[in-house]
Formats: sequence, C-alpha cells, structure tokens
Amino acid sequence: MALSDDVKVKLEAMLKNEALLKASARNVFKSFDHDENGVLDRSEIDKIYEKFASDLKAPMPPAEEIDDVYNHMDKDKDGVINLNEFIELFRIASQHYLEGKMFTQIPK
Repeated sequence: MALSDDVKVKLEAMLKNEALLKASARNVFKSFDHDENGVLDRSEIDKIYEKFASDLKAPMPPAEEIDDVYNHMDKDKDGVINLNEFIELFRIASQHYLEGKMFTQIPK
C-alpha cells in the first residue's frame, strides 16, 4: 500500500524530531490505554496492530509474531508495555509504517 505524500512527510518529520516522536507516541499510547492504568496490555497492543493493519489494508500478523514483538519490547518483563517501552516500539513501527509494512520482526 502506498501512503499519501502528506502522511509520508509527517512520518519523516516525526522520525527526525525526537520531541515530536515522543509527543506522538504519548498521544497514541493514551488513546489505546483503554483502562487508563498507564500501561498497555496485550489486548491493547492488538488494537494498535488492528489499526495499522486496517490503515495499510494488510492482514493482521499472526499472534505468534505479535507475541514475539510484545515480549521483546517488554524490557522489564512485567507483562505490560509502559510508556518508555512503547516509545521505542512506536519509533520502530512508524519506520515500518513509512515503508508500507507492519512491524512484526524483532529488531536485531
């Protein structure tokens, strides 16, 4: 799927500006933290993947791939994704989104 030029420009600008990236990540984090407990659990992360898949007109990745990413990004291994962990996930996922694909592979 090709992203519009406007979306590409906005993503590129965000990825080059740390403050903008963090503010954008915070906004997304808050909008998907449905129970407002300050962390994202697996079901809330699934909702983010559903949104990306819909935007990209792509199938949902297999649950195993989302599990791998979720477990890798849960740096403190408390079973949830906090804001700092999410910012890194958001950075990587945004780069993949810019390239028109889903983030389902664990970064090396």
